[in-house]
Order: sequence, then C-alpha cells, then structure tokens
Amino acid sequence: MMNKKIITPIIVLLALFITSGCSFVRIQNVSDATITVSVKVPDSGKSYTRNISPGSIVDVFSANGGRYSVSLIPSERYKETLNSLQEMISARLFKERATLTAEQVTTLTHNLNGIDQLIDDLAKPMPSCSGYLPDFDTVVVVVVFDSFTANYDISCSSGDG
Repeated sequence: MMNKKIITPIIVLLALFITSGCSFVRIQNVSDATITVSVKVPDSGKSYTRNISPGSIVDVFSANGGRYSVSLIPSERYKETLNSLQEMISARLFKERATLTAEQVTTLTHNLNGIDQLIDDLAKPMPSCSGYLPDFDTVVVVVVFDSFTANYDISCSSGDG
C-alpha cells in the first residue's frame, strides 16, 4: 500500500513532464574568452542571461517548442577597459605633446584611432541567431571567435538533436 502512495505521484509528475514538451537550447562557447549571452525561449516572454566560460556548454530549458533566439552581449569590463585606455592615451598625448617624437605621436594617434573603432564596434548590434525549437528536442548554438575578422560568430542549428 505504501508503494502505491509513492509511485502514483511519481507517475503523474513524469506524465506531466513528458507531455509538457521539454526542450533545450544548448549554447556552446568554443572561443578563448568568457561570453555573455541573452537567450529567449518559447515558453517565456523574458530573456535569460548566461555567462559561459571558454569550452563550456550551457543548457536553457523550455517547457515547449517554438521560436527562440540567442544574442551575444558585450562585456562591460571590456568596454570599461577600452574607455580607460582611450583616456590614458589622450592624457599622455596632451601632457607630453612637447616631449614626444613625431613617431611616438603617430603611434599613439594610431592606437587611439584603433580604440575608437573598437568602441564604435561595441555600439553595433552584436551577433545573434534564432530558429525554431521543436518539442522534445535540443537545438545547438555555437559561439566562436573568428581571429581573421576579429569578430564573434554565432550559429544556430535546426531542431534535429
């Protein structure tokens, strides 16, 4: 009699779990840096933010299938570092302008322009992808850093496991 009292709720819970759709968005970080992603799954109107270490995989649960999306979020620490570096170079150019050689001024100006470009790039939309998440399935999202273009790439699989 005791076994029946325990087994019945377990069976009911399993049936609810199976009929609910149980799907996952799996995000794999194959880059050399920790990334931050925003994930929208079908069963919720809100986004989930996840930090993913290099080489790690994170699964985000969805109670049912439907449209999903994953977007990279720029690192705040990276933005702060670029802004700080920009301020340091600008201050050095201003303070030491009389003692710097033409070559040093050219180098510092070139570095400053490069930092400006990186900061501008952070204002652009970050890579993202979206697709359809089938019920009872897992889609795989892979994030990689392309060293040739110096940009992150993100790709979403179809829902076939």
